[in-house]
Amino acid sequence: MSNKYKIVNTPELLTSIFGDPTSDQYSSSGTTGASSSTTGTTGASSSTSSTPLTEEEIKKSKIRVKILRYLDDGRQTLGIMQVYNEDGSEKFELKTVELPYLGNKNNISCIPPGKYLVRPHKNDHYGKCFWVIGQEANNYKWNKLIGNGYTRGAVLIHKGPNSTWLAGCIGPGTKFNSYVKGRLVKDKYGAGGSAGNVQGNPYGMVSEQNSKLALNKLTNILWKTPMKDHSFYMVIENNSPLHTQATPQVLNALGIPPTLGT
Repeated sequence: MSNKYKIVNTPELLTSIFGDPTSDQYSSSGTTGASSSTTGTTGASSSTSSTPLTEEEIKKSKIRVKILRYLDDGRQTLGIMQVYNEDGSEKFELKTVELPYLGNKNNISCIPPGKYLVRPHKNDHYGKCFWVIGQEANNYKWNKLIGNGYTRGAVLIHKGPNSTWLAGCIGPGTKFNSYVKGRLVKDKYGAGGSAGNVQGNPYGMVSEQNSKLALNKLTNILWKTPMKDHSFYMVIENNSPLHTQATPQVLNALGIPPTLGT
């Protein structure tokens, strides 16, 4: 991906790429950039991730990803992603960073726990990634993820090393940053709050490159074409309890030595 795209997922950017999230279906006319064409041009085709959902797709898709959230400190949500083979056996594990859960509000909150339908996706800005296009709680209506009176859209799994990169999407990685003392990152897109971490909490992934490598690992197994024929389910759950502070128990679950998290 080009270096000119350093700040990602601003509300304005999402609108320019996906169109108006309040419409029944994001435009596939070529004006919104919701393209999945391998040529990198805008405009949708029958093989893109913007093709409407079908009953067959909903029935045949399998659970390939599970995310267990361990920490939500009000600035970020950190968890573990398990990735499965088609036969249900575990393939590998990744780390995840998301925004905190702030009532499912647009641009400043992660999405609620639940079961989601995900498709491979590709466009000029993000390259290969994944689009969360349906939700069991809303009968898999196209691109309408509901919760707490809010409806979300354009939620992706894409490169995102920390919560300042996100407006509701999910950033993968393989290792959390253990440098945590006194670090505070200001929200880059001004959506209504700060993002990042406070003293005593992990600060996303170790690097942008680490998140990119994790996404590549995910696309290597799950990103296939035609995109509409390779959807899968993702289940998101909160650990019980979902912690609000980075205690030694939480740090251990996230793979961070407790001595580094203090």
